[in-house]
Amino acid sequence: MSGGCSRPRRNWWGVLAVVGVAALVGLVIGFAVGPLGGSGVSRVSQPSTSANPSTPSTPTVAGDPVSVEFVTKKLVWVCLVDERGTAVIDGQNLLADQTVGPYAAKSFEVAFGNGAIDLTVNGEPVDGPPIAAPLGYRITPAGVTRLGPSEEPTCIKSP
Repeated sequence: MSGGCSRPRRNWWGVLAVVGVAALVGLVIGFAVGPLGGSGVSRVSQPSTSANPSTPSTPTVAGDPVSVEFVTKKLVWVCLVDERGTAVIDGQNLLADQTVGPYAAKSFEVAFGNGAIDLTVNGEPVDGPPIAAPLGYRITPAGVTRLGPSEEPTCIKSP
């Protein structure tokens, strides 16, 4: 007769896998919901004008907000900053096939880690290059302008 019970051995890899999947689901849900509370940026549902980086959109009234939305094609790093310099998307890696926004503000500056993203401004698609290098845009009621590398927002917090 044996003198004791043996305890089943825990599979820690399985536990870590479950925790990892739960964290990933939480991130996806968080990106889908967007920023919450005091960011000063509102989500909108009504587009107003078109925008294209090569030609300015139809001008709007100076106080009208600009609406932006992104749909990712691959993993893309995104930094979206409103006219006050507040990071709306603070240097986040967005997953493939993810829709983020729409967000509205008086203007935005945005930087992408690559061109694997569809950008929509005021309900109209913006043609962007499908490049593997960083790129950025300034988005205003007057239109969309491509930024040079030194002009792009960085979303790097200072100490």
